[in-house]
Amino acid sequence: MADKKRKHETLSLVKKMEILRKLDSGENQMKLAGEYGVGRATIYDIKKNREKIENFANTADAGTSSRQTVKIKRCIRGFFKNELVIRLLLEILFVKKL
Repeated sequence: MADKKRKHETLSLVKKMEILRKLDSGENQMKLAGEYGVGRATIYDIKKNREKIENFANTADAGTSSRQTVKIKRCIRGFFKNELVIRLLLEILFVKKL
């Protein structure tokens, strides 16, 4: 008899945090394993590494938001530079026509 292997399932950080919340609310590990398509040992490992996962989630959120702010500022600055160049070119063309 050939054993049926389960497809490799990679859980995102968000899903791991959901699993931790559901474990806190008292859900069964076997039920969670079936729901997320992973083994019972994976759920156990997530529970065991709770502190590392939560710390990473907290630091990852902070870093992402600050990077997004920098990207937005850079985009806005580029937009205004482009608008200024276009405006200057239009003024030059307008003056040449006069």
